[in-house]
Amino acid sequence: MFTKKKFFTKNTTLKNTGYIFSILTLLSVATVQAEQASVLTTHGDTSTLLKIQPPVPFQEGLSERTHTLTLNEEQQYQSIDGLGFALTEASAKALTELSDSAQNTVLNELFSQENGNAISMVRITIGASDLSSSLYSYNEANTSGDNFLPKTNTAYYIDNPANNLRLGATGDGEQPYTAQNSPNGEDFQWNFVPTGDGHWYIERANGGSLPRLRTDDTNMADMQANDSRGTWEKWQLSVGEGSGRYFLSLPLKGFGNHDRLQVDGDGLVRMADNDQSAGTWESFTFTEVAHGNTDNFSLAGPDQQYLLPILAKIRSINPEIKILATPWTAPRWMKTNNHWIGGELKPEHYTDFAKYFVHYLTDMAAQGFNIWAITVQNEPENDHNEPSMSMNADQQYTFINDHLGPLLKDSPQSQVKIVGFDHNLDNIDFPIQVARSQYVDGSAFHLYAGDISAMSTVKERTGKNVYFTEQYTGLPAAAIEGELITEADLITAFDQDFAWHIENVVIGSLRNWSKTVLEWNLVTSPPTTTSGCVDCMGAITLDENDKSVTRNVSYYIISQLSKDLQVGAIRINSGELSSDLHHVAFVNPDGSFVVLVYNASYLNAADTAINWRKKSLNYSVPTRTAVTFKWYADETTHSSKLEAEDYASMSGIQLEATTDIDGGQNVSWIDSGDWMKYQVNVTATGNYTVTYRVASLLGGNLQLLQNNTSFSPVTVANTGGWQSWKIVEQTIFLEAGHQELTITAPMGGWNINWFELTLNTTLVLDGDNDDVIDSLDDCPNTPADITVDVSGCVRPLTSCQGINVYPNWTTDDWTGGPKTHNEENDLMVFDGNVYSAKWYTNSIPGSDNTWRFVESCN
Repeated sequence: MFTKKKFFTKNTTLKNTGYIFSILTLLSVATVQAEQASVLTTHGDTSTLLKIQPPVPFQEGLSERTHTLTLNEEQQYQSIDGLGFALTEASAKALTELSDSAQNTVLNELFSQENGNAISMVRITIGASDLSSSLYSYNEANTSGDNFLPKTNTAYYIDNPANNLRLGATGDGEQPYTAQNSPNGEDFQWNFVPTGDGHWYIERANGGSLPRLRTDDTNMADMQANDSRGTWEKWQLSVGEGSGRYFLSLPLKGFGNHDRLQVDGDGLVRMADNDQSAGTWESFTFTEVAHGNTDNFSLAGPDQQYLLPILAKIRSINPEIKILATPWTAPRWMKTNNHWIGGELKPEHYTDFAKYFVHYLTDMAAQGFNIWAITVQNEPENDHNEPSMSMNADQQYTFINDHLGPLLKDSPQSQVKIVGFDHNLDNIDFPIQVARSQYVDGSAFHLYAGDISAMSTVKERTGKNVYFTEQYTGLPAAAIEGELITEADLITAFDQDFAWHIENVVIGSLRNWSKTVLEWNLVTSPPTTTSGCVDCMGAITLDENDKSVTRNVSYYIISQLSKDLQVGAIRINSGELSSDLHHVAFVNPDGSFVVLVYNASYLNAADTAINWRKKSLNYSVPTRTAVTFKWYADETTHSSKLEAEDYASMSGIQLEATTDIDGGQNVSWIDSGDWMKYQVNVTATGNYTVTYRVASLLGGNLQLLQNNTSFSPVTVANTGGWQSWKIVEQTIFLEAGHQELTITAPMGGWNINWFELTLNTTLVLDGDNDDVIDSLDDCPNTPADITVDVSGCVRPLTSCQGINVYPNWTTDDWTGGPKTHNEENDLMVFDGNVYSAKWYTNSIPGSDNTWRFVESCN
């Protein structure tokens, strides 16, 4: 076998000959084998990274190993909505710098459900975050740009950017003064009044006894009545130092005679000679004062340019991707300090901010992006991010319950979930209070403070969902300080971050009822703001020069589970944790079982067993290693391995002896356009996992065709050699019966030894399709289209038997507390009628729109 394949030319006498072998290969895809689990491992020392290990069979009988997990399918917990990363605007901008093909490769690797890591959720920002390329919202008041001309009858703020000062006028004599951090209010609002000769009077918008800004022969600015001498108050705007910045001068006073307005280093408003002063202290910007105007809402800007195109590509790869959206701040004009950092939402703008959300959801839906859920404020107790906004529990409850909730419920976007809090686990009183609103679906959390077990406490106290929405991994501290970092330092950092996040963020949050696991963020994005996260590492880093991809620790933290866990999976009981072995278990919608375990020990492998249905799986989990097991319940699996050389016809390929396990031949010399055709008798209709055994020194891709159907291309990476064999997989749907399958090469540069089709058998969780899973269904054979109660049985239509009567509530408000609330779909009898709760409510049945009428009891 040639080891430097790229230097050789294929035998042209075999090109495109399309030989048909005399023996037609008919392969029946049906065998019976014992259950076995696939095994995926990642080791903290990076020696194995998402490595597929040999499958492990189940054995009859239960095991009693040191670390034994006993699965209890009947004890079920939350369903899973998704795993993934934040997608910031800066991350999207970095991705747009890749070529289209490189973008597609990276995004397919991350988001493809068939041959990628199956990332199922992204968290995007509503406006700028602290990892955006600029500061912006979708509804900012207009600020002066180039060729600015003031509008009459419009109030402006006048700012001096060099000192972060805003011009105002108040106090004795209404003398001009300045204040920091963009304050607002009538003391800082000015009108530009045309003088009729190309100049402007500058007057306080609210009037006053001395409304007009002017000066005299001193070097100080002052305020006078609007009948004062015009030459000292007729201002001219000329281009200042910086785009959108302007000088304010008094040209009628004469050259060099203290005729330019400035703000000095002490914040004093003075006049200076226009040929001597420091221009940055004299350059001003002008921002319109907005008064509750949300009509000029627009997604145009950085998100339209960078974020939405990348999000569209992700959606094309996974149309079911869930999108969680979060603002870091309201538009500045809605805030108490009119600034990007800190401040609070003004009470008079609660409705405006609610409209802002509805505008956003509507405009995103119009572009094909249906938002799954929103949180109303990122880290509401963190007022030093740039941008940021403070919001306490009372404010957030009022905003949601009295403004956003009712407005959203009556809008076309009423299906969007509202999730409260979105901050650390050291203050659970905040989310518990906000969750009392009937419009709140649940609470979101980060773990920069507190303990992950607090998620269970909030779940128990509120009876509502909990979500884990952010945690970052970072560079070693020495790297941030510019010190030399060794390979050993990086491996140690990887091991520590991987361990802590798998134990707490992934396994910890999921065992404490979380329906999501999200890391911050997708692509390493150096902050452009002074308070952005300097050491945050994304799931991947894109090299600034050659755009190569580096996969960082959070890539493996999420992918270790996302590759096997499906949206809608149900967490099941896997027993108590031991001192070193952490674990969590699920059953997927397709009936497969998934168990994630992590051995935290530095010293000893964990002698582990998984007991399930009177059988056991035994596995020694190495130190500092995560292992994901996946298997199907049905002992009858439909699968068969097809040797690549057993084609019925081909074009352009050759055969050669292989050094792969079991020997034999492999198909080689595959160039773009080559193909092999196989005749297969498929014995069952369903989704099949197709496993390809491939080797490559160049990398390329293959594509499977079924008659006239093309399945998604599969990337073949450089495996390290033409006889260095690896597994790649995809999922396809096949009808039972005789099928013709063709393996083609959109891009050559790979060998193939065999491929295998395995039917994804399904454990029926809802056999009678009544939305009640079998383990909870007391009537498992209910006919289709029959209304059932929560037990899966037909509810009598002529009585109210078995349904609680108001005020006998059905759900504890908190553990041990009074039964005071109903949850979605709870039934209640009141005044001779049956009502069903639309969502979380404590109102009288039928008294408001939180209930729907079902029927009369008579």
